[in-house]
Amino acid sequence: MTNKRNYPRLRNGKLEGGGLFLPHIFDEENKVLWIRVTSSITAMAMPRFREMFPNYECKIPNKETWERLKKKYNYKE
Repeated sequence: MTNKRNYPRLRNGKLEGGGLFLPHIFDEENKVLWIRVTSSITAMAMPRFREMFPNYECKIPNKETWERLKKKYNYKE
């Protein structure tokens, strides 16, 4: 039996309740999940993110793109 509390929920463009522990931004209009990854070991988890969010394209932005996305979506770390 599965426990619904362990599944992440997307509300107002933010992930709630378990799941994604990295800085991330959902672009719901384009169905893109931007995940800020700073190490190669963390990047190896990308297949897991694709399983968790099959309807979204998962992307890893570079530093400049991440700063631009933070401004665009008013992301606060």
